[in-house]
Amino acid sequence: MGGRRGSEGGGDHLSRPELAAEDVRQGKWTNTLFTHKTLTRFYFEIRQEFKLVIPNSQRINRGNYQLKQLVESCRANAVTDFVVLHETRGEPDGLVICHLPFGPTAYFQLLNTVMRHDIPEVGTMSEAYPHLVLHNLTSNLGTRVGNILKYLFPVPKADSKRVITFANQNDYISFRHHVYKQVEGKVEIAEVGPRFELRLYQIKLGTLEMENAIDTEWAFKPYMNTTKKRQFLSDGTANDDDDVSGGKKENAGKEESRTNGKPSFK
Repeated sequence: MGGRRGSEGGGDHLSRPELAAEDVRQGKWTNTLFTHKTLTRFYFEIRQEFKLVIPNSQRINRGNYQLKQLVESCRANAVTDFVVLHETRGEPDGLVICHLPFGPTAYFQLLNTVMRHDIPEVGTMSEAYPHLVLHNLTSNLGTRVGNILKYLFPVPKADSKRVITFANQNDYISFRHHVYKQVEGKVEIAEVGPRFELRLYQIKLGTLEMENAIDTEWAFKPYMNTTKKRQFLSDGTANDDDDVSGGKKENAGKEESRTNGKPSFK
């Protein structure tokens, strides 16, 4: 893992310019395409909810198209991010975010997905551009991941009453989605869903269709589990045991069967 390749902090790659251009968020809004090879019940449900979560996103059915064709088509149409949702036997278990035109590509394990209709007293989904809260992504690698997530969303208006939170706790990133309003001088908050947790297991420097030919910036290795208190996404200044996401911590001490299992996107 020398030369910062696959290293804990990601090193000099974290300051690479591909995610640094503010015009991605200010001048030309992000367009995201969600693809899946087969159409299942989960796909129809989650694609609609993800489309509502990320403004200006489009969704397509992958069908029999190859990834290279899809990515090249996105580049030609000035799409800024290409997102792949993966499932196994009807259960969502993978999320890949590929920043276009040059990368990087981040691979996440997707855990504990709760759809909107499964959340009690769920609020009404707003389509306003959301404010973002990135909590406890304080290490070099955490900053890198925060930027990858941040640039999925355009800049909101100051009066937007929609908030999306990515809260890191013990290297699990909890996604929560809320709207708020002021009633008689008090602020009322309502969760609008969906909920899920992300766990990063790899970042590659290029785009998704060339994954076997590009350098790995960071990768989770099995031996990294030997130190239980070792944190990769935070520098230890925040208390990872505090639940700031509005939901119960579900992942502490949990053994995942697919932490190192990479979804197949052939």
